[in-house]
Amino acid sequence: MLRVFQLNVPTYFDPQEEDELLEYLNRYGSSYFIIEIEDQIVGCGGYHLTTDNKGRLSWDLMDPRHQGQGLGRLLIEHCLAQIRKQNVAEFEVWTSQKAYKFFERFGFAVKEIKQNHWGAGLHLYRMEM
Repeated sequence: MLRVFQLNVPTYFDPQEEDELLEYLNRYGSSYFIIEIEDQIVGCGGYHLTTDNKGRLSWDLMDPRHQGQGLGRLLIEHCLAQIRKQNVAEFEVWTSQKAYKFFERFGFAVKEIKQNHWGAGLHLYRMEM
């Protein structure tokens, strides 16, 4: 997974976010999924429930060589289905200006933007559905 993360730095993630990803995996690893092709991880992502009982998609990563093949869509649809099984009706994702249009395709709408939140030039786009 770290290889896929590093392939997305600095375009989608700030290098300093790697420690946050590892902390997330330690806490929510049971609801984090990977996509493998020929025994190589090419994508990953997951979700967790927030304290106010929203399902939050988190740390969705795709090897740039596999973007645009529909794998990310399958991953997001799988996570949303898993959240719905827990009778959660509100969803959110915290992403950046680099990926928010991808999440709009699922019905997410931008609710807040914070400049340089993730790192220099990487703005937080807080989205809800």
